[in-house]
Amino acid sequence: MTTRTPHQTASAMAQKLRSGNATSVNLVEQALHHIEAHDDPAIFITLTADKALEQAHASDERRRQGRPLSPWDGVPRAWNDLFDLTETPTTAGSKVYANAASPDKDAPVVSYCKDAGLISLGKTNLSEFAYSGLGLNPHYGTPVNPF
Repeated sequence: MTTRTPHQTASAMAQKLRSGNATSVNLVEQALHHIEAHDDPAIFITLTADKALEQAHASDERRRQGRPLSPWDGVPRAWNDLFDLTETPTTAGSKVYANAASPDKDAPVVSYCKDAGLISLGKTNLSEFAYSGLGLNPHYGTPVNPF
């Protein structure tokens, strides 16, 4: 029997943060726990757990001071490894870019989300260069849907 991991929408997490029923640190720790519990190294190409927890503490402090950046401040999210994030190389699921330098700036959508206080958990796997809808990746492994 498979046990389905509970998940929440971004809206539900934002509501919990606004109502004080959750902290950003708690949400990030829950997300990291679920990632580790699935024990599939092919799901994330890059996991930025320490950075995510650092951002979560900063978000919680802003909220304590009554200065959240947006209603979404403190909500964790993951990025597909097609999006540029300054702290990690963008591999597009290919070993060709495995040792690439991190980009100088974030992709515009990443920048907007950071400005709103969303927290990056890392970058998820994809088929090489997003050339397939099947998600097969011979370089980083083919992730199994945990659900």
